[in-house]
Amino acid sequence: EAVQALAKTRDGLRALETGQVDDALDALAITTGKLELVLARQPELTLAPTDVTVSRYDLYGSVSAVEETIAAAEDALRDGQVQEARRLLEGMRSEFVIRVSSIPLATYPGAIKAIVPLIDDGKIEEARRALQAALNTIVLTEYSVPIPVLRATEMLGIAESLAEKSNRTDEDAVVLDKSLAAAGEQLALADILGYGNNDDTLILRADLKRIQRQVGESDGGFLSKVKDIVSN
Repeated sequence: EAVQALAKTRDGLRALETGQVDDALDALAITTGKLELVLARQPELTLAPTDVTVSRYDLYGSVSAVEETIAAAEDALRDGQVQEARRLLEGMRSEFVIRVSSIPLATYPGAIKAIVPLIDDGKIEEARRALQAALNTIVLTEYSVPIPVLRATEMLGIAESLAEKSNRTDEDAVVLDKSLAAAGEQLALADILGYGNNDDTLILRADLKRIQRQVGESDGGFLSKVKDIVSN
């Protein structure tokens, strides 16, 4: 209903722009009806989602490479080279960005209803401006999901399943060690990119240390590397 209400609002605007007053009124009547259905079904709803888009911004690089880039950006800022610093930091993100467009139900239905008397009074231009203003109140909300945290979660899932095997093969041991190392690397990357200060990464770090204790340090190499990454 919310998606259709928004579509009909746009139809109404186009109709007003081409002088099709009756079509505009019909479109706005449908808009109002759809929004009343939304409110009747969920009266507590404040935002009715109408569209969702997902963008991916990924960063393929080691922790040390990211540290070098950030250091270079800091040097550029100290030298007053703001645009060079901006260019260096432009790619310093690794995340899914989810954008949700929503109709604000506290104001939008009333704004649509207020346009009808303007049309009835022949104030078409004023009605058109008011309808455009209503469309401009669509709320855009963004959510960020850090990709390093997702990768660390996946790696720890693999490591945990292998750590719980009582009859691990040599191949299992290699995969286990590499999974722990990769998880530690991704958590370190999350930290340096500014994604690390939240409950999710704290839980993942605790899981990492728990699995390390579970498998012990008998396999050396990779586990030692993970400990170094996490401690830094």
